[in-house]
Amino acid sequence: MKSNLYTIAAVIGISTLFGTALLAASGNSTAEIPFDFQIQDHTMHAGSYTVSPANGHGMYNVTNRETGESVFVSAPVNDVAKAGESKLAFRKYGERYFLAQIWFGGEAVGHGTVPGNSEKELIGIPAKNAPVLATIRLK
Repeated sequence: MKSNLYTIAAVIGISTLFGTALLAASGNSTAEIPFDFQIQDHTMHAGSYTVSPANGHGMYNVTNRETGESVFVSAPVNDVAKAGESKLAFRKYGERYFLAQIWFGGEAVGHGTVPGNSEKELIGIPAKNAPVLATIRLK
């Protein structure tokens, strides 16, 4: 019985180690974003960004590579589409951009963000309630 517990603990430990390594390997994608944008209610400036999974449950870390500014984003909404390239999708209202989706290459499920208060206010304005979708490729 005692050896079975050690075996189970070892399997769990190794699975956790490899799962974390695979999660890290699948993330750390980079993008050049040529415009200021918002992640929920945080304003991020144009620049070079790294996007990586923060855990396996819809949390992502978006980091400005020049300034080190980092925001954790909750993207629990799954959007199903044909598997394609890695990209970030933004909803654009006038000249304002909001991070909408994170897609990693080869996956048929994208990770949609929940709109923040600033975006919810824009959605309520009839002239601006039909956003344009803009995408930036992740490398």
